Amino acid sequence: MIQNLGPSAGALLEPKQRKPTRIGLVSGGLGAYWPQFPDLLPQLQASARYVTERFNRLDAEVIDAGFVSDAQDAGIAAEKLRQADCDLIVVFLATYLTSSMVLPIAQKAKTPVLVIDLQPTEAMDHSTFDTGKWLAYCGQCPVPEVANVFRRAGIPFRSVSGYLRQESAWARIDQWVHAAGVRSLLRNARHGLMGHLYPGMLDVSTDLTRVATTFGSHVEVLEFDDLRERVNQVTDTQVADRMDLARKLFDIDESVQDEDFAWGARVSVGLDRLVDDFDLDTIAYYHRGLAGEPARAARRWHDPGLLDSDGAGRSDGGRVRAPHVDRATGCSRNRGRGLIHRDPGAQFLRQCRGDGARRSGAPRGELGCAPPERAGRLSRQTRMGRVC
Repeated sequence: MIQNLGPSAGALLEPKQRKPTRIGLVSGGLGAYWPQFPDLLPQLQASARYVTERFNRLDAEVIDAGFVSDAQDAGIAAEKLRQADCDLIVVFLATYLTSSMVLPIAQKAKTPVLVIDLQPTEAMDHSTFDTGKWLAYCGQCPVPEVANVFRRAGIPFRSVSGYLRQESAWARIDQWVHAAGVRSLLRNARHGLMGHLYPGMLDVSTDLTRVATTFGSHVEVLEFDDLRERVNQVTDTQVADRMDLARKLFDIDESVQDEDFAWGARVSVGLDRLVDDFDLDTIAYYHRGLAGEPARAARRWHDPGLLDSDGAGRSDGGRVRAPHVDRATGCSRNRGRGLIHRDPGAQFLRQCRGDGARRSGAPRGELGCAPPERAGRLSRQTRMGRVC
């Protein structure tokens, strides 16, 4: 077996840069309270600053639209967040406000909304509190009203209740921010589909139009020649460098043949070029081949884990939905056997099994696969680590 004994792939490979999750934040309360309770607004603004500071700690870009007190303020905030093209709108209900102040923000942004009401402390002192102090703890009051209006308007939303320094509440908020990031990645992703869809498994055939209409992603349809020509341009120096990289990441089993190892490294470099040239986030593939390539050429790629490790998910069988999951959730699909969490180094091993023997007699530089009479034996060999 090949063992992962070296440093993590993340330490050796430059990760693909992703667009950060963009969070639109707006806080507010009803302006009619300010003249009546002079100490209320400063307290709520202090709470809003803390909320902004907590969001700035997250792995996201925060667009703070400020504190709104009436419909006019809300209109200005709505326009700012609309222009920012946010992935999630967070509305901090510092105290009671009217739903008419919140609805325009959500409508203009056309983005899922997270409503949060976080009171100053875990509990208020009922024996000493007056109406003004009580209003600082009144963020939950407008939640049913806002929820009713959002549902009637068809605006997707979720809510989190708690107090400002309640870590369990912030953990839930962080989960929704992460979910918004997943949505953003899918919305902006570029998926490569090389070859064609596998005609046998109808349940996983991908409708390219639905990918675009559902997620907003772009599917770039590629030819196997796009990879073939890039593999042909790989130099021996690049092959040697890629083999050295693999040796740093993994303990190579003694059964590995140098010829197969070098060919896998060559294809790996070609794959990197393909991903860079087409600016791909994921790639799915299927190739039946003709006389010289009787089986799926995809089986030849025994270095997809390195591609996964720098952030470009891959899948065989033309299942574009598999790299969608790869790309969005940090998981990878292992030859259709289900989802596994991606560890950048171990992923090389998981994806190697069954994915990479050069077919017997195929000229070096030609993408092909083992002929049917050898397919079973090669599959067993790859599971034992032969080709890696």
